[in-house]
Order: sequence, then structure tokens, then C-alpha cells
Amino acid sequence: MTPSDTSRHDDSAKLHERLQRMADILDPDFGFEPLAELTFEVTGDLAAFARRCRLLWDIYIAGRLLRSGHLAEHGEASLRARFAAEFAALGGELDAAFDSVFRPLAPLRHRDLIDFARQVPVRASTTA
Repeated sequence: MTPSDTSRHDDSAKLHERLQRMADILDPDFGFEPLAELTFEVTGDLAAFARRCRLLWDIYIAGRLLRSGHLAEHGEASLRARFAAEFAALGGELDAAFDSVFRPLAPLRHRDLIDFARQVPVRASTTA
């Protein structure tokens, strides 16, 4: 692959990610809820909560893009590392928890991602 091929592939992957995010927002089955409407539900660090929600959504989108051939396999490793840092409190359950979002048994709703982000305690080292 030449550098221009790599650049085109990266651009294509970014476009697919953005289109999938928009499709989720517009899909009534996904049930998108803007974070601004959820602030009353959040106790603690709103920025950490928003970061976690975005990461989980990124992971969910990436899993679907990988299965449809629009994401390189190395993208999973990067997301898995970010997930491990953000959700370190899961300990030995990290891989299963990641897979439940990256390769869910059934389609997820936005509320599923929000609830997941809220249920795992934030460790001090992950709030930077």
C-alpha cells in the first residue's frame, strides 16, 4: 500500500464512521439521547461521563464497520487499549465487557451505552 492509498483508506474509514454515527442519531431504534438532556442523571464528573459515552459509541461503531469491511483490524487494538484505560475498574472482566460493545449479541441502543458508562466507577487515573 502506498502512502496515498493509506491516506485514502483512512479518509474512507473516517467517512464511514461519521456516516454510521449520523445513521445512529437518526435511527429511532438506536434511541439517541443528547448528553445535554442527561446531565440531571449524572453524578460526579460530567466530562468523564461524556468521554466514556463517546468511547463506547466509538467502539460500537467500529465493531459494525469492521464486520462490514470498512475498518482495518488494527483499529480494534487501539480501541481496546483506550477501553482498558478508561474502564480499568473492570479488572478481569475487561475483555468480555469490551466484546459486549464491539461484538454485541443484539443491536445496542444509546441508553445501553449510557448505562454502561455510568455503572463502572471512574478511577482517579482515568479522569485526565
